[in-house]
Amino acid sequence: AAFAGNANDIGNSNYYVNGNFNPNFPLSTYTSDYTIIDTVSPGTGGTSAMTLSSTFGSTRRFNGQIAEVLIYPDGVTPAQRQAIEGYLANKWNLTIPSTHPFKGAPLGSSPFTSTTFPGCTLWLDAADSSTFTLSGSNITTWRDKSGNSNNATATTGPTQSTYNGYPVVTFNGSTQSMVSSNTVPFQTHTLIAVHRQNRNPSLVLIEFEGIVRIA
Repeated sequence: AAFAGNANDIGNSNYYVNGNFNPNFPLSTYTSDYTIIDTVSPGTGGTSAMTLSSTFGSTRRFNGQIAEVLIYPDGVTPAQRQAIEGYLANKWNLTIPSTHPFKGAPLGSSPFTSTTFPGCTLWLDAADSSTFTLSGSNITTWRDKSGNSNNATATTGPTQSTYNGYPVVTFNGSTQSMVSSNTVPFQTHTLIAVHRQNRNPSLVLIEFEGIVRIA
């Protein structure tokens, strides 16, 4: 899901979009621009902070591009979240509030890695095309850079396109999805994704069903 349309979407309204808390942006925001989505608190039900849907079918698959995904099962602090937002905004040329402490500011002299902040169990970075295994033009494996080998795999995989000079992963909304072996508890965790959707209404971007399904 890419917006909080009701209490079952995106952490029961505990989420950030481009550094704005619970902004209630119109759907056009998500169909026209790349967007950072942060979920910082799960719903009270027994499924995920991204969507409480327990079904995953071709009618719900994501149509759009995914640039980067980070999952911290134990959550991150507000300061860490803002630092990650700043890293992603600078990398992907996205707009965050002028008052954001990391607007226009990199994390420092060291590049961002999975160990910059502890606890990352899944890091999918489309900008690093060496993480892709291809079959023809389709991505069959998207390697996890967290060091935990929670690679995302597909039978009919997505394809590559570009944004801001980097590769991104494009899903067609019907036949393409990926599954990671990463498991995420239903308690507090943080999921951060950079994506753009190509159609309304918003469909499932990432879903937890014991494992993580992507698009």
